[in-house]
Amino acid sequence: MARMNRHSSWASLAGSLKSFLPRQPEKPRLLPTSGFQTIDSNIVIEEEAIPDYKADRFYPVKLGEVFEGRFQVIAKLGFGSSSTIWRHEYVALKVYVHTSKYLREPPFYDHISRHLTNTKSQYERQNIRRVLSTFQLAGPHGIHPVLVCEASQMSLRDMKTVFFPNGFEESFVKAATIELLKAVDFLHTRAGVVHTDIHPGNLLLGLYDNNVLQVLEKMEFDSPVPRKPVSDSRTIYMSRLGKPKEGPMLLSDFGEARIGPGPHGGDIMPLEFRAPEVLLYVGWSYPVDIWSVGLTAWDLLGCQRLFTARDEEDGQAYDAVHFAEMIAALGPPPAEFLAKNPERRADFWGEKVYVSQRRYPNISVLHVDLHFYSRQPPEERTVTPPASSDNSNAQRVGIRKSVSARMPASLSDQNRFWWIGQAVSAKAVLSPRKYANWLCGRVKMRFSTLVSLAACAAAALACDSCSEPGKPAEHKRLVRRIQPEAQGALTKPKGPLEWGQINFLHTTDTHGWLEGHLKEQNYGADWGDYSSFVKHMRQKADRLRVDLLLIDCGDLHDGNGLSDSTSPNGVISNDVFSRLDYDLLSIGNHELYVTDVAYETFANFSKVYGERYVTSNVQIINKKTGKHEYIGSKYRYFTTKHGLNIMAFGVLFDFTLNSNVSKVIKAADLVQESWFIDAVKTPKPVDLFIIFGHTPARSDDKFPTLRTLRQKIQELRPGVPIQAFGGHNHIRDFVVYDETSTALGSGRYCETLGWLSMTGIKSRTFRGSMKPRGVPNPTRRAIKGNATTSTQPDHHPQRGLDLRYSRRYLDWNRLTFAYHASKSQDRQFDTQKGLKITHDITDARKQLNTSTVLGCVPETYCMSCVPFEAKNNIYQVVIDMLAKVVVKEDRADKPRLLLLNTGSVRFDLVKGPFTKDDEYIVYPFKNQFQYLPDVPYSIAKDLLDALNKGPYQRRSEEYYPMPPQLGTDEVCANPSPEFVQLKRREAPQPYKPITRRTIDSSMLYPGYVTSDDFGLDGDDTPHSKIPYFKVPIDIQANASFPTNGSMPAVVDLAFVDYIGAKYVIPALNKLGGKYSADDIQSYKDFGSSSFLREYAHKFWQEGLPNCTAN
Repeated sequence: MARMNRHSSWASLAGSLKSFLPRQPEKPRLLPTSGFQTIDSNIVIEEEAIPDYKADRFYPVKLGEVFEGRFQVIAKLGFGSSSTIWRHEYVALKVYVHTSKYLREPPFYDHISRHLTNTKSQYERQNIRRVLSTFQLAGPHGIHPVLVCEASQMSLRDMKTVFFPNGFEESFVKAATIELLKAVDFLHTRAGVVHTDIHPGNLLLGLYDNNVLQVLEKMEFDSPVPRKPVSDSRTIYMSRLGKPKEGPMLLSDFGEARIGPGPHGGDIMPLEFRAPEVLLYVGWSYPVDIWSVGLTAWDLLGCQRLFTARDEEDGQAYDAVHFAEMIAALGPPPAEFLAKNPERRADFWGEKVYVSQRRYPNISVLHVDLHFYSRQPPEERTVTPPASSDNSNAQRVGIRKSVSARMPASLSDQNRFWWIGQAVSAKAVLSPRKYANWLCGRVKMRFSTLVSLAACAAAALACDSCSEPGKPAEHKRLVRRIQPEAQGALTKPKGPLEWGQINFLHTTDTHGWLEGHLKEQNYGADWGDYSSFVKHMRQKADRLRVDLLLIDCGDLHDGNGLSDSTSPNGVISNDVFSRLDYDLLSIGNHELYVTDVAYETFANFSKVYGERYVTSNVQIINKKTGKHEYIGSKYRYFTTKHGLNIMAFGVLFDFTLNSNVSKVIKAADLVQESWFIDAVKTPKPVDLFIIFGHTPARSDDKFPTLRTLRQKIQELRPGVPIQAFGGHNHIRDFVVYDETSTALGSGRYCETLGWLSMTGIKSRTFRGSMKPRGVPNPTRRAIKGNATTSTQPDHHPQRGLDLRYSRRYLDWNRLTFAYHASKSQDRQFDTQKGLKITHDITDARKQLNTSTVLGCVPETYCMSCVPFEAKNNIYQVVIDMLAKVVVKEDRADKPRLLLLNTGSVRFDLVKGPFTKDDEYIVYPFKNQFQYLPDVPYSIAKDLLDALNKGPYQRRSEEYYPMPPQLGTDEVCANPSPEFVQLKRREAPQPYKPITRRTIDSSMLYPGYVTSDDFGLDGDDTPHSKIPYFKVPIDIQANASFPTNGSMPAVVDLAFVDYIGAKYVIPALNKLGGKYSADDIQSYKDFGSSSFLREYAHKFWQEGLPNCTAN
């Protein structure tokens, strides 16, 4: 029973709530607790059938439950991958999974509500499903956003599935299409919105009165819906579908809508409904909705979709098949259209292009008009239908592939509906002209009346169904590839991996780069590709009878739009990350800078992994108790699948810049704590200690953490092997401590996947293979192989212990993953879970608008591959940005110096489109600009040198110098295409195996070249070296200085708050100033990351329409 005691917080929609408000509060009704069918726990039902389903993501709604003191649940309407829909007496609640709170519809409805308010015609607004209010539910695993929507009946998709498996009558489809176009016309011309997700599942039957709801409620009391008890707190109910009654058609589900005409980018639309410009990866706008309207009409008329996009052999969805189907039905696409993306064109229209053999028996005549209309305004564009055919029995399809030829929904009905027959797909036993007349002809009955007639007529249908009765149509949107913009790798690995008794896949410092590197060929795989790779490797480990563990060493935030576009940051990326079933994880310092992020990690992310999330020296104040407690577990003791007994500790370096709600225990203090000593000395068998965490693998006096733990463990448990894993310094490194202890560091930013294998561990319980057959095995003892740093072991192993090691640094791309995953080819490599993750990343990037283009970068600027003074060094362009856009308007004429720490700039700028994502990639931090006014120039002029030479900034905590044993000419660096002449690759054919998409093996391409304690052979893919040049700690810009060359008496000294009170003030005072933190004032009202956007808007707009990635 709905209890709505107050008006909606959506002021513009408050009027629409009045009819739903009861006059007096009513007591909640008691729904039946018996008399229903209980479904067996082994049967998969409802949302459980969703790929990658996780129960704890869904709120456990119970029938009869009351929300907000005014909404009582009486029935379940349906479900989706991100929500379930529940019917109340007067409204429907859409309850999202707890990870969707920053992805979905509220921002759209906030936008559209203003346009609904300004719309005079109730006739237009009735076709948009309204949201009446919003609130949040606190579930057992997180916060669930809830939309309070106007109640409705079933979708046209469900109605077709249940009542009309062979398709609706033409009169019904005609009326539905007219109603749909009214809604689309409103979205395009009034609200400026692209829906992007129009299909029968999002077309709902509305309600003219509440009689249907009363019947539904009575059904729940008389015949309770079947349900499946999962646990004491969770029950899965079957959806309640009633017989459809008269009502309007409503367009719903704006979770993927885009505001503005664009052009927008990225994957949109259900897979089978995707428009050609989406498949070609060119900008799209309103016309994609018109394409969907036509395909929706086809879908409603028959039982088969025009395009399936699925391969006949394996049933998987491929873009290549989708294109082939379009060609088979419509002929070749126009050359002008393909020219918009030459690289994508090369993928599918080469000499050996794959062409589908699928037949179209229901299409005996094909009409293809490839004429391109000019981009004239709709009112100036003339449309002349082609002459109709005399063959009235032929079924005909006319599809315009030109984007500009797809007219907007606001055209006159006659032109509009003829054009739908021509510009998008629609099934009709008529010529295009006659089809237009059919669709635009006089509709004697309203749509809602046709609904009632259709429901009555359903019982009389006796024809064979071409689909399984009662089985809902699938709308899987699986893209068989990495992220759409990503590049393919050029060179495959040098050889197979060595497999040992125990093996490790190691990641660290991912910083939100789960989409992969869209502009770099070496690192183009995304988290979905990695998920598929992990599954294959685990299966291989099982076949070899060896253990494989996944380890991550933290820093999941600050570095990419996927992680940093939400508040708190990491809400979306953490959910994507947690789809991987890691064995051990630790926390990073970037999880502790910001209080909200620290609590998000504590309350949600750590709970996903339980005892596997190990934070041996990191605590946080529990808001409920006010006391410090560990964010994760203090340690983890476990036994592997094949019987190795492991004790693991997860640590963070001695970090001091965390927010005051957390506490980092220094390593020297940690090893003296009684619980740590007891854990090391446990009476349980320990075959291997693992010490891992966010600290460099190569310990020194600045980062002694791993060394301190290793020495203490060896003191308490001599002879037991110790394996360490590190991070934080963003490099590839392998360190030999002694013959029984080594450490692996595995780079950064989803560029590197570390591989380590060990053999020779003594264990009474191990039941696997020490030397698996059919694969190479580790052969190297832990003795440093780099002659410049070779030393003797400083620890003596237990007698008879003969450990052998292998390490490898894998480039993060599909070519590498497929090669090592038993050489899985395209069709076998991708898993359902991996494809789902890839899709979810693409979907999240769309919702966050991270692909929005802000400008066009004229050249590539790198951080360290050219000298600091070079024009292509990124810090030179950053200095120009500071001078030109960081200006306090009321002091713009005052001479000023602006300081920035180079450690805040995190990545190169690549020539081509500068997107919102790039903004976060280059400068992810949200510092504020501050300043000291009127500082004597005699002091300020020496400040930069003082900061760069003095002890004021502890560079190790904010910037990552390369360790001396790597050397500047052996450094790991990212390839920057602007500085390398690459031989243009031949475009791979759609079904060419991943592992054969390589070039001449004698040609080396720029990438990582690593030197570690085992030598120079650690990189899995050979590369040529990239130059490395050091940069200063801080940089400085100046502006508004006298034009005559003289020096000012005083200057405004501006800086980011990160270096202000801690470093600038002490350095100034050392130079003779007398300042304190109280003297610092706010300089600019936008965050420091915004100066890139401001600069792009002012100086990088040239060539924007034709801007392409380098």
